[in-house]
Amino acid sequence: MARSRRARDAGAAFRETVAQVLRCITGDGLFVAPGMSLTRGDSQLLTFQTERARLRDRRRGRLFLSIEHEFIVEEDSDDEPLVTTLSYIYTIYDGQERRLLGYHYHPESRGEEPVPLPHLHVYGDFTAAGRLLQKLHLPTNRIGVEDVVLLLIDGFEVLPQPAYARRETGGEERWRRVLREAREAFAHPRR
Repeated sequence: MARSRRARDAGAAFRETVAQVLRCITGDGLFVAPGMSLTRGDSQLLTFQTERARLRDRRRGRLFLSIEHEFIVEEDSDDEPLVTTLSYIYTIYDGQERRLLGYHYHPESRGEEPVPLPHLHVYGDFTAAGRLLQKLHLPTNRIGVEDVVLLLIDGFEVLPQPAYARRETGGEERWRRVLREAREAFAHPRR
């Protein structure tokens, strides 16, 4: 009984951390659905309530973001709950809702070819060495939703939500603290 409660608490803490990170750039809420893993039991899938979240950039343009993050809560060798990512697909779209970048990790089949390593897709009709670039699986390290949000704010100049744009004590913007704390929590799951 205590194990299942600790596992539920760990899953809830993970969901809330991801939601907090996404609230830095959008008011669209997260939806939790049963996961799609055929081999890993009771997984959960985090996605937006709408297909894509609309984002605003500094030039009054817009971008869109979609996420699918599947995870499971397991127990480690010390019987402590451990959140394990089973797959993710984070896609950034332009203002016309055309795909720009896709960060993927899907070692099991999800309606597409399983690829055992995290990778990036660069969308568009670009070719390199006779290959369509968007078909290549460009290797990456693990990419967290916090990394994508940082790219959107710093690289694509997406505006943080007003409550997250404010500077806090010490001069740090709230969104930067939220992303830093998420990165620390995911790097050290049992602090």
